[in-house]
Amino acid sequence: MGQLINILMRKNANESISSLSEADILLTPDLKSFSGLDADKYKEIISRGVDGAQKQKVSLQVLSVSEKEYKKYQKKHRRKHVFNSPIVDEIQIDNPTYISDQSIKRRISQSVGSSLNLSVLRADLLHLYNMTIFDSVSYELKDEKGKKVLIIHTLPSWDNHGEVRFAIGLEDDFKGHSSYSLKFGYTMFGLNSLGGEWKSDFEIGRYERAKTEWFQPLDIKQRYYIRPSLSYESITDVFPLDGFANQELHSSRVGGGFAFGAHITTDYEFEIGVSLFKDTVRVDSVSFSEDYTAKPIYARVNIDNLDNVNFPKVGIKTTLTWTKEMSEWGSDYSYEQIYFDIEKPFRFYANNITFYGQYGNTYKPDDVSRLSGTFSLGGLFKLSGYAPYSFNGDNVALAVLRYSYEIKDGGFFGTLNAPLYAGFSVEMGNTWSGGTDVNYEMMKKSATIYVAADTLLGPLYLAFGSSLNGNTSVYLYLGEKF
Repeated sequence: MGQLINILMRKNANESISSLSEADILLTPDLKSFSGLDADKYKEIISRGVDGAQKQKVSLQVLSVSEKEYKKYQKKHRRKHVFNSPIVDEIQIDNPTYISDQSIKRRISQSVGSSLNLSVLRADLLHLYNMTIFDSVSYELKDEKGKKVLIIHTLPSWDNHGEVRFAIGLEDDFKGHSSYSLKFGYTMFGLNSLGGEWKSDFEIGRYERAKTEWFQPLDIKQRYYIRPSLSYESITDVFPLDGFANQELHSSRVGGGFAFGAHITTDYEFEIGVSLFKDTVRVDSVSFSEDYTAKPIYARVNIDNLDNVNFPKVGIKTTLTWTKEMSEWGSDYSYEQIYFDIEKPFRFYANNITFYGQYGNTYKPDDVSRLSGTFSLGGLFKLSGYAPYSFNGDNVALAVLRYSYEIKDGGFFGTLNAPLYAGFSVEMGNTWSGGTDVNYEMMKKSATIYVAADTLLGPLYLAFGSSLNGNTSVYLYLGEKF
C-alpha cells in the first residue's frame, strides 16, 4: 500500500516539476523519513515544510512587493468577511446499517429551523462514530428547491454484523509451574432496530469459563438497557493437607443474572443487577463435596473516555461497585463490600505513563469460604512476578505505575498502523482477610519489563516479571491481558 501511494505521488510530482519554468520556485522539504500513510504525523510534516520555505527566503523575496505597496493593497482590499451560518430547513438520514434512522436522528442535536452549529454537529458525529458500528459518519448541506437540507451519511464497518475475539496466554515461573489460557468470543450485532447485541465468551486453561449475555437497549437512543446473562466457571487449585499429599480443590459456579442500566452521558454509565448461582466445592481424594447458593445484588458506576482500550494515551477509566449478599434472601453467604479502580494515562510525545489502582474492602464479611466476593492478584501487571491468582482474599489493594515508549517510524507491521511499544512497570499490592494488620511491609512488590504491539488480533505482550523476594514469571499474551 505504501509503495503504491508513493509511486502515484511521485508520478504526479514529476509531471508537475517538468512543467515548471524559470519564473517558478520549487520548494523541496526533507520528508525522507515519512511515507504516504503517515497522516498522523502531519504536524511534523508541516513543520518540515516551514523549515524548507525558510531556507528559500532569498528566492522567495522576488515575489514580494514593497512595504508601501503592501499597505496600499491592504487598505484597498481588507474587508471583514462575516460567515452567516445557514438555517437548517430539513434533516435527512442516509443510513444503510441496522441502526434505525430515528435512532441516529435522536443523536443529532441540530434542530430544524435553527442555524447550523458545526462544532456541536461534529461532536455528535464523533459520538455516532464511537458506537463502533460505522466505517465512517459524515454530513453535507444541500440546496433542494430553496431549502437547506442537512444530510447525515453513514457507512457500515466491515464487521457490522459481528465481531470475533480470540486470545491466548502463556505463563511460566521457571520453577516447574506453567499455565495457559485460551479464549474465544463472538458478538452478534444488529439483532433489532434498537441495536440489540448477543455476546458469548469461552475460556479453557487454568480457568474454564463460558458466558453468554444479551444487551438490549430499551429506547432508540440506547440510553436505557437490560442485560440478562448465563455463565459457568470452574477452577482447580492444588493445596497442602496435613497427613496427605497435595490435594486438588475443584470449585465451580453456574447460574445467571439480570441487570438494568442507564447511559447517563456518553462516558457515564450506571447499572444495578441481581444474580443467582450454585457453587460447588469438591475434593475427590477425601470424598468432600459441598454446595452453596449465592444471590448477590450490586450497583455500579462506570466512567470511561479513554481513547484506546489497549494502549490509551488520554482520558480516564474508573469503576465503583457496591455488592451485597444476605442470608435473609436465601443466600448461603452474607457479606457487603465496596470496590474501586482507576486507570489514568499521561502522554508526553512518544512517552506514556499510566497509573492504575484498585481497592476492594469487604466491610461486613462472613465466615464462609466464598467463591464470590473475593479478590485475586498475580499475573501480568497485577504483581507480575507472581503467577496468576497467587493471592486471594476479602480485601485488595494494588497500585501500578507503567511507562511505555512508542517506537517511531514504523511498528510491528512496518508501515501499517500497528506501533511497537517498549516499557516497564512497578507494582505494589496484596490481598488479605478481615482482622489482618494492614501495613506497608505486608505489601508485595514487583516489577515488569515488556514489549507490546497493538496488532490486528489485539494487543501482543511479551513480558518478564520479577518480585522483590525473587519470584519470576514470563508472559506471552495475544488478544488481551488475562
